[in-house]
Amino acid sequence: MRQPAPFPDEPDAKTASQIVLVPGTSVPLVSLDLPPGLRGQAREQVAARQVSDRLGLKSDQIALRPYNAGLDKGSAEAWTQVLVADKDWLASLVDLPGRAVLPDYLSLPAAPEIWTISATKIEGALAVMVRLGPQDGFTAAPALARVALRRALQDGPAPKAILAIGVLPNDLQDLASAQNIRVFRSAADLAASGLAKPRVLGFGELGLDLRNNPTAARARLKRQLRPWVWAFAASALAAAVWGAGQWWAIQSADNQTLAYKKQITAAVQQDFTNGGPVLDARVQVTRALADLKAQDTGVKQELDPLDLGTQIAQILSVAGAQTNLFHYRQDEGLRIVVQVSDFAAVDQLAEAIRADGLDVVLQDRRTENGVTGVRADLIINPAQETDQ
Repeated sequence: MRQPAPFPDEPDAKTASQIVLVPGTSVPLVSLDLPPGLRGQAREQVAARQVSDRLGLKSDQIALRPYNAGLDKGSAEAWTQVLVADKDWLASLVDLPGRAVLPDYLSLPAAPEIWTISATKIEGALAVMVRLGPQDGFTAAPALARVALRRALQDGPAPKAILAIGVLPNDLQDLASAQNIRVFRSAADLAASGLAKPRVLGFGELGLDLRNNPTAARARLKRQLRPWVWAFAASALAAAVWGAGQWWAIQSADNQTLAYKKQITAAVQQDFTNGGPVLDARVQVTRALADLKAQDTGVKQELDPLDLGTQIAQILSVAGAQTNLFHYRQDEGLRIVVQVSDFAAVDQLAEAIRADGLDVVLQDRRTENGVTGVRADLIINPAQETDQ
């Protein structure tokens, strides 16, 4: 990239409240195709690679500034345009005084669907500054400006009007006439015609100060945080030692719990399940004791409601059913209303309950508007023995 032209004005005369303008020919605005999910430094790195490939330059020769003027707060981090300039020249702007340093075309008033065009001189040669709404703009020689404006008319909708500041070159005036685009000489005339009145620096352009380098800001932050690295490392080490001690204590408790569980499982298999698998020791022991009591009295005993509820809750959890109602009545039994994925899942749930030694009556099953899945209403009781 060639070395940009010098500034049109001496920056030493600028005060802290003024804005320094640099030639827009040295800071073109480039549109990119960036993935919407990228943010922050990752987005800047992808943008740098795309600009480098497009311009055929090495990445260490150019510097980028994300362009988010005219974007709302929610999409400002998903910018797709960058200001591109020579890296060394852009670094030389850091010490300039003033409120902001901007490309000259960003000083033009802008409004949606309004183009602003102004002729100026850079190093004695005529140049045209253009603002294609709040989110685009450039400065170029008249011939190049004409080509760029023709392409903008081909690629996108034509503007509702053009605001011409000063005298337009004849070819640009002819281009506007050929497209039947009205040309206004002042923002007041635009507003009087019912169109949007362009605003100067009204779309966040001051936030595009070329002196602000996001990469340099991150480097400064890294240097500021470096003295705290060892303090954080010591804190992390202490936390790791404490965590290791806690982990050891938890492991010991878990090992002891596992040993007790194995002893209980062995006792239940020996005395209550005849060597069968133990899925829930409490429920299986309760059922075994109930069967023994029924054999002694000759009457089939009902399970305790809490035990029945625990048994059903385990089945529902395995089936992935969502419980809407869980109610027990002595004269009716345990009524549950659940939400499952489909009608087949209702049948599978009923079979799983029966397989666990219980009687189940399907009261109702149906779909409901606005609710995903199938609603099932079931009545559950302990299985009744039948005389042979």
